[in-house]
Amino acid sequence: MSDRRALAIALALAPAAALAPAPAYGERDGERDPAAAETLFGEAAALMAEGKWEEACPRFEASWELDPARGALLGVAECHAVAGELASAWAAYQQLRAEAAAAGDRQRSRIAKERIEDVEPRIPRLVIELEDDAERGVVEIRRGGATVPEVQLGVRVFVDPGTHDIRARAERGEAWSRAVEIEEGETKIVTVPALARRKQEPTAARDPAPSSSVPVPPDSASRYQRSSAEAQRWLGYSAVSGGALSAAAGVGFAIRSYRQHGRYDELCPQDECEPDDDEAGRARRHAEGASTLATAFIGVGLVAMTGGIVLWATSPSPSGSPSSPGALRLAPQVGQASAGASLSGRF
Repeated sequence: MSDRRALAIALALAPAAALAPAPAYGERDGERDPAAAETLFGEAAALMAEGKWEEACPRFEASWELDPARGALLGVAECHAVAGELASAWAAYQQLRAEAAAAGDRQRSRIAKERIEDVEPRIPRLVIELEDDAERGVVEIRRGGATVPEVQLGVRVFVDPGTHDIRARAERGEAWSRAVEIEEGETKIVTVPALARRKQEPTAARDPAPSSSVPVPPDSASRYQRSSAEAQRWLGYSAVSGGALSAAAGVGFAIRSYRQHGRYDELCPQDECEPDDDEAGRARRHAEGASTLATAFIGVGLVAMTGGIVLWATSPSPSGSPSSPGALRLAPQVGQASAGASLSGRF
């Protein structure tokens, strides 16, 4: 153990406050406190010289947390090596060697180089790779508490000896895990299998989601049909009534036209009238105008009545079927001095 005692002397003699950039192999929390760091470093170096590693290592860690000096970093690296954490020790030695070389610290640079040469052949290598087609299902792979980046897959990575928990999972699907035991100098390859995505679980039968057309309950449907039939019959009644009124007005104009023609015939027997007979002219014009209006009103009335009858006849019956065709008959009637229509059938 002469080399370790030499290290202890080097640590004890060197000021712990030799500052260095923030360490790459670990994150440091809290504010700097060089005075406290120096005190802890001195105690740790003394304990290490006595071989009391369990007491020395926490002090080295605390010293480095308070002030990341090269002396404290060397103590932390030695603690990892003594604990068998070879990959962690190797990372700390590598950083120490780079910082010591940059600062011209030959003693610590030499010690770091020697430790690297001693530790590196003993570091276990772990390779995590994916089985063929596994990329389609695997979403995340973790080693311990850290996520394994995709660029690291298939690469030999330094790890500390011991048990490593490898976990993988698929998106909303299958999970996989394996505990890997690895010893000093050993290389192990762990293959993550293709993981199946979870199939959608069948759900209990339930009513279909409402569509854009809202279904009408049977009672509501029957009420709607009755209401629609009633509205259609009402329109039919209204059309027949309006048509009858229009036809009646036409009949009135027809009677007026007939009377005016009679007046004209009295004033102008056989159409022989004096040219300046204004009364006869007015009677003729009134007769022709009334005749035109009678024709129009009667025509409109007949059309409206026909449409109303069709609406009434085709309206659904209470049983849901249209009224029997042919049950109603409409017969127009036009005479010399009157016009109208007759409606017959079953009501």
